[in-house]
Amino acid sequence: ANAGPRIADTEPTRLVMADNPAKVVVLKPNAIIGRTTGDYLSVFSDQPYVSGTHAQIILHSSMRWLICDKGSTNGTQINGTPLEPHKNYLLKKGQTVEIGFVKFRVE
Repeated sequence: ANAGPRIADTEPTRLVMADNPAKVVVLKPNAIIGRTTGDYLSVFSDQPYVSGTHAQIILHSSMRWLICDKGSTNGTQINGTPLEPHKNYLLKKGQTVEIGFVKFRVE
């Protein structure tokens, strides 16, 4: 039986904090990254440069993971390139994602 589209093994599953690999963001559809709201408070609640609602993880209909900055104060970057707020960007394994100056490896 076909259970519908499946996320390919080549797609990332998580973001791992570069300075503290115990802090992991597991990719979940429509999950919010933020200091005061969202799905990962254990990772971000002590990060002063992360906005209350900073970014969102999106699972596209093509089964690819996207990240969207929600108009955060200190921004989000992929491989050093700032993301335009409210636009979706593809997440790929091996990238560095910076969320309010906190670096993560895409794995």
